[in-house]
Amino acid sequence: MKRGALLALAAAVGGVVAVSYWATGSATDTPSALALSPDCVSAVSGGPTGTLAFGGSAVRVAAETVPGTKPAELTTGVAASRDGATTVTVTDARGADRIELSTDSGTTWTRLATGHDLRYPAVSPSGDRVVWSAEGALMSAEAASSWKPAPIEPVNGGKQLAQYTRFLDDHTLLLSVEVGIAGVDDDFAALSDVWTYDLRTADWTRLTSGAADTDRWTLANTPVPASDGSVLYVRHTGLGSGTEADLRTELRRVSPAGKDVKVADLPDRWGIVDVASDGSILWNAPDPASQWQLIRTTTGAAGVDLAGGTVLGCGRASWAPPLNHDPDIR
Repeated sequence: MKRGALLALAAAVGGVVAVSYWATGSATDTPSALALSPDCVSAVSGGPTGTLAFGGSAVRVAAETVPGTKPAELTTGVAASRDGATTVTVTDARGADRIELSTDSGTTWTRLATGHDLRYPAVSPSGDRVVWSAEGALMSAEAASSWKPAPIEPVNGGKQLAQYTRFLDDHTLLLSVEVGIAGVDDDFAALSDVWTYDLRTADWTRLTSGAADTDRWTLANTPVPASDGSVLYVRHTGLGSGTEADLRTELRRVSPAGKDVKVADLPDRWGIVDVASDGSILWNAPDPASQWQLIRTTTGAAGVDLAGGTVLGCGRASWAPPLNHDPDIR
């Protein structure tokens, strides 16, 4: 899969940009899901970021852009500490993007870094450390070092692309890591797995084992911890030489013992935002107007009720890029 297509496959049709997140599956094998109307109400009010009540806690989200608007900049990612005092935002602007930090609940802000392709911000529960991805490289800054950015050594010291990062606790990261495959061009995403990283010991631990070669690609996205100690994530597989019939998108669970099992088939454009203790899942999915909508589904004995989900409004998790606007495109 072309690496750019991992984030958005866009095509202009009659002046309207239609976007498909990840890969588009065939109508015959895509599970039934909630029909999304483009007329959704923003889940964020009064600013570019806000919180959404889910599972007894507040989930930090960014406001969705209105189709057709062309702001000079917009917030593409936001994350906060457990108490909300430490917040980090990523702003996509014309030219260099920037990542900014507040340690006083948004009253004052400090610029941590500028550059291109800044994504996936995460804040430790205590608020003492933040991490983000800069052109695929994992970066870290902590209060003990006066918030000076420093790189995190890649897996085995090799080339990697860090994505969908979040903290499990103050010293452990959960993320997706994409690595290169021999014989596959670097412009193509062939293999990514779910990993953890211990900030104290610098140890990497792989939780999943995807299969990839010069034809088959396997991508693990949006890993999220569940209350029982397991990890939920979305897996996409396909063949470079194949057709839509070869594409698969699944919700999978990695148990505390390390067993990786399929939970349900998924619509190809859904990604996990958060998981509640009762098994409810908060998703991001794009609607026909290329807006991200936030959807809550329940999980029972029959699996995940995709069609019976509840739309909570428009908004984006930190991993969900704006689909209908890019400040660098005038």
